[in-house]
Amino acid sequence: MKKALVFGASGLVGSHLIKYLINNEDYSKIIVVNRRSLAYNSTKVQEIISTPDEFQVHRTGMQADIVFCALGTTIKKAGSISAFRKIDFDYVVNAAKLAKTLGIESFVVVSSIGTKKSANYYLQTKYEMEQALILLNFKQLAILRPSLLLGERSETRWMESFAAKIYPTFDVLLQGGMKKYRAIKAGTVAKAMIKIAENKELNGIFQSDKVEELGQ
Repeated sequence: MKKALVFGASGLVGSHLIKYLINNEDYSKIIVVNRRSLAYNSTKVQEIISTPDEFQVHRTGMQADIVFCALGTTIKKAGSISAFRKIDFDYVVNAAKLAKTLGIESFVVVSSIGTKKSANYYLQTKYEMEQALILLNFKQLAILRPSLLLGERSETRWMESFAAKIYPTFDVLLQGGMKKYRAIKAGTVAKAMIKIAENKELNGIFQSDKVEELGQ
């Protein structure tokens, strides 16, 4: 039986991830690090209430076999470029460094489609985050790069709402190497994260079309 440590559980992908982990018999405990309690109705879930700046303070309760990280936001929601970077770079890298100090060697993280060196601040930040994680030399590092995420959010994002209406028609036009740009359900990403964690040989970067395949 395995123990999972989860960062970013309150988000779109993270909320699905927790639901699937609770129902997965391979996991005996799910340690969820949140800013506030989400009152999970499961004895398998242990919540640690902590801000990302205080991860190290609570590290003794975070021993696990694998880390799932779904931390992330948008520049608009964060309110500024610096606030966005703190979440999508600093907090993710801090979670990874914490995992290393705890001896956890499997780290599965959600990044973004199109991540590369770029003048686009969002993509550049994701790129720098990925490179920082690679330098930590996990035995298993899986970086998922989903395309546009579909699912019910607590806040409205007009682009995703629009995509949810048109993607069944539009996505059939994306074939071959363009398949990775098809919209993808958040639940599918969460399932893929768990599937990857089952096989320690699965390492590296997983583009959205591969994530879709693994999450079926």
